[in-house]
Amino acid sequence: MIDFVLRGSPAQFPTPDVVDIPVDLSQTYGRGSAERFAQSISIPSHLKELILTVGVVSNLSALVEFISQILIRLPAQTKLVISLPRSHYIADLGKWLNDARVSVRSR
Repeated sequence: MIDFVLRGSPAQFPTPDVVDIPVDLSQTYGRGSAERFAQSISIPSHLKELILTVGVVSNLSALVEFISQILIRLPAQTKLVISLPRSHYIADLGKWLNDARVSVRSR
């Protein structure tokens, strides 16, 4: 739960079941920096679905490392949706990751 105080009285808002995080990998120049970037993202334990909306994919190795690090920390019950720009070389990314929690969507 998220607690807010509005006009002197506490109010509770339910925490979201789905979180969409925009991901900018343009400053990750290798697997190491992608790993550090993934570790900097907070993943709430109660989520049903985590959506990663990835911008431009200029380094496929960094993308795969970033996703792998997110999967290591992702709670078992949470699904991971990866939204990627359309591209022929990343169409099979979901198969490469080989994890039933992962869904890859092109936009």
